Amino acid sequence: MTPPTEPVPSSPGRWLPTVALGLWAVVTGALALLPITDPDLGFHIAWGRLLQSDFGAARTETWGQAPGVLRYAYSYWLYQVSTAWAYDHLGPAALVLSRTATILATAALGIALARRHGASWFGCLGGLVLFTAISHERFVDRPDLISHLLWLIAIGILLDGRRRTLWWLVPLQVVWAN
Repeated sequence: MTPPTEPVPSSPGRWLPTVALGLWAVVTGALALLPITDPDLGFHIAWGRLLQSDFGAARTETWGQAPGVLRYAYSYWLYQVSTAWAYDHLGPAALVLSRTATILATAALGIALARRHGASWFGCLGGLVLFTAISHERFVDRPDLISHLLWLIAIGILLDGRRRTLWWLVPLQVVWAN
């Protein structure tokens, strides 16, 4: 029979990264939960509604914009359709929550990739603080947020190093291009 062992007291070095990560997630999530302020969101929703009702309508000049704008409006069609659907069926709170989830998922994926390739917890936490401090003004409802998440997914696929996972770049590019 083995004698009972006494519990080892936890040192701050063990729980500090978890507490700091939780604190960062709360602060960043709160910054991302701000009201919708992007002036282009109405444009994206209007185009999304137009595309839902008549996909071919996007090929015509609408709302008096220059023909050059059609190229940009048409290139975000998947974002615009999904944003318009979410806004119409789930309300503006759904857009704010999806923005917050996208920002936190992007940061989490970045940390996971950094940790997988040997970064320390403290280095990752420093990166998260810089990420939030530098980019919190860009926490707006735009297709760019999705692009940031997708390029990190692409980096993860490339860094994986297995040939089998490289094929995931093809469907990822199909989604990303739209």
